[in-house]
Amino acid sequence: MSKTPFERAGEFTKYVENRADYKFWDTPVIKNIELLECETREKNAKDKTKPLVYAVWKIKIVPELLNSGYSLHGGAVATIFDMLTSFAITAGAKKDWWEMGTVSRTLNCTYLKPIPSGEFARVECEVTSLGRQLGLCRAVIRKWNSEKADGSGGDICYTCEHGKVNLGAAKL
Repeated sequence: MSKTPFERAGEFTKYVENRADYKFWDTPVIKNIELLECETREKNAKDKTKPLVYAVWKIKIVPELLNSGYSLHGGAVATIFDMLTSFAITAGAKKDWWEMGTVSRTLNCTYLKPIPSGEFARVECEVTSLGRQLGLCRAVIRKWNSEKADGSGGDICYTCEHGKVNLGAAKL
């Protein structure tokens, strides 16, 4: 039985949860995210207004992700965008197409407002284009809107455009 886009998007987080020895740069991000929503558009869909993949995550802003001003660190913002847009690509992958071996080509982040320690944020990721070798994603990190159960509608604090390269099954 094949996995749903939601299952594919959350696959790496499940892998990390089952490995006590996973202690890398991205650990504080992975251990503090929750996938809320993930949907894909059929490749040959007539309506092209929706992105190829749309994924939404909730993340807690923990001390390991802070700068000295006790808000989300710029490097943590870039890491969050890098990882979660990549997970969104995984949700849209098909056999022998964007299945593995992707690397960042560009990652352009814009920092608008800080998010302080202890708060939650909503990360909305879109896969805009996936060609044979190049892909493009965009994303925003919003303050969590506590008036809505899914946190939607909060202020946009950070934005990004993420260019990816598909290396296929190449060993890096």
